[in-house]
Amino acid sequence: MPSIERINPPTLAAPPGGRYAHVVRAGSLVWIAGQTARNAAGELVGPGDALAQSRQVYENLRAAMESVGGGLEHLTKVTVYLTREVDVAASRQAQDEYAAAHPVPASTMVVIKALARPEYLVEIEAFAVLPG
Repeated sequence: MPSIERINPPTLAAPPGGRYAHVVRAGSLVWIAGQTARNAAGELVGPGDALAQSRQVYENLRAAMESVGGGLEHLTKVTVYLTREVDVAASRQAQDEYAAAHPVPASTMVVIKALARPEYLVEIEAFAVLPG
């Protein structure tokens, strides 16, 4: 049975209260906690702007994958949570920008009432499989 690593990379904002790990790895399997548009300093990127927030979220996913030696090309499933239906196109645009150079993962997108903080417009959680 592979060991389980719980990782909070310094390139991502610390989880509030340290209550979870951004990345959990067991062998070649990787789970990434829901990422919001916070930069490494914990500041919200793109207040009120779903495209800017979505781009920051993909940067956070990239940083999470790099912490285990992988990249966005290793994502196999993403779940996108939006708080406003009007932001679907912006979220898809960001996804297209980041997926253009990589195989696309399976994806689910849902519009929900709210995220953990009202200024968050988008959150994405992911699953990945590393080679080898």
